Amino acid sequence: MQNQDPGHDLPDGPRSLPGHRLPVAGHDRHAWYIPRKHVPILTFSQPFRASGFYDHLRQQAPDLNIEWYRTGLRRYQVVLLYSDKKSLQVGKARLKRLGVAFK
Repeated sequence: MQNQDPGHDLPDGPRSLPGHRLPVAGHDRHAWYIPRKHVPILTFSQPFRASGFYDHLRQQAPDLNIEWYRTGLRRYQVVLLYSDKKSLQVGKARLKRLGVAFK
């Protein structure tokens, strides 16, 4: 499959770069897996912006459970991953201390 995002050079197939997941077993190779328990922090139209924001947050808070994904054509989200309400609250509080507020 050709990359449908002109000027963007991510390879087709399973991603080995941060922010990308392998396909879900038993599904079409283009049905990418994104964990169910996540809250979008910010959405970008360019992958380098999502990657840069992700890297910035990682430098400020290496223990923060975040990831970034391509969620559609020209849509890249940095998300907070969580396993339960407590980890969600802790993650949101950590982001708030870093100056990142969201719903």
